[in-house]
Amino acid sequence: MMSQILTPNSPAATSKQTATCKVALLIPAYNEEESISDTIHAALLASPDVQFEFDIIVVADNCTDRTEEIVLGIIQELRTQEEQTRVFLMKTQGNKKRKAGALNQAFALIRELGYSFIATADADTIWDPNFLKNGLAAMEKKGEMLGGICGRVGLLPFKKEPFTSVQFTGKPISLAAIAWLMLVFFRKAGWCVRQAWIYLWWGFQNVEYCIGQAETIERMGKAHCLCGPGTIFRANVLEELYQKFGVVWPETMVEDFDLTIKMQMLGYETRVGHDMFVYTDCPKGFHTHGIQRERWNGGNLSTYINISINRHTFFGGIEMGLQLVWFACRINLIVTAIQIWMTGFVYIDRLGFVLLTVPLLLVVGLNMFRFKYVAYKSLFQFLLLVCFGYELYALRYGIVLTKSYLKAFTNSITRWR
Repeated sequence: MMSQILTPNSPAATSKQTATCKVALLIPAYNEEESISDTIHAALLASPDVQFEFDIIVVADNCTDRTEEIVLGIIQELRTQEEQTRVFLMKTQGNKKRKAGALNQAFALIRELGYSFIATADADTIWDPNFLKNGLAAMEKKGEMLGGICGRVGLLPFKKEPFTSVQFTGKPISLAAIAWLMLVFFRKAGWCVRQAWIYLWWGFQNVEYCIGQAETIERMGKAHCLCGPGTIFRANVLEELYQKFGVVWPETMVEDFDLTIKMQMLGYETRVGHDMFVYTDCPKGFHTHGIQRERWNGGNLSTYINISINRHTFFGGIEMGLQLVWFACRINLIVTAIQIWMTGFVYIDRLGFVLLTVPLLLVVGLNMFRFKYVAYKSLFQFLLLVCFGYELYALRYGIVLTKSYLKAFTNSITRWR
């Protein structure tokens, strides 16, 4: 059975006659009850002016929580404020291909409705109010060969989890009161440790995202991946992909990266909009972070392996290899420094000292320069980046990178989350 939009009217039936172009935003959502409302309202704030028709289509993919209920509540709320709501809910049917399958079902449903541009956003993403306006302006300026443009991705602000205390209804002076105070103390201490741990992971990834922003600017805005948090595509380019491959989003672990490569192979340009900002959440903890990065890095390498070497994959493959070389250099530098320290600096001459210290100084200098790209600047963030705290995170990342590459070569990347 074809997927359906759960509103009385389809987007095509409520077209604005004054619109010069139509834009659809697809938001695939799997059990996103905690974030979907913020994502939709942020997208509504990013709606362009009256010259554009803008439809938001939430693609509920096998949800078992309150995601669909929340979206329908927003639709009902909007109907009381305006004659025609531009938010729609679609439910996938029999989808087993995760995010790519949900997006492909949505595209198949709307591909003949006359949209000029189709945007995508993750269900835990917040768009900057000017994201859509700036993106459409860039698409118009660059011309038809710009197939897609994505936003500069940053993290949402760190948010503390609420502390839940334990109510006490006994006598104020008693053994029960003392036990209650001890319980509250240890619960509060545990809460503080957990918040510090979460903040540390958030801080590491905030710095990581800032370095990614720096690299994007340094390569003059070329997008290696039209990312999930926020991308605008030309609808005719997606249609060309659909006609050629039968689906738009490749049904792989990294559908956005795979799609970007295929667009480039068709001769289209992919860019990052310097004035397009999107904000997303991040995993906190070894397990969830490791699964996400295994999927990203291993999935990207698997895409290169499946497509094979061409002018669109060669330099990206070299860059992925250099990441592994850089990890090996980090390990070698640390081991060498430890050996020198344990031998009391006996086996090091002036040249060796220079070869050890110059790379460290270069890293410090580069990180100080890139600190200007860090969002939510603080002394803690500065110390993480400049005083080698981030290098510890990079070492751990290198281990995950090596593991993900091995899984890519053995075709054993199976975990999504």
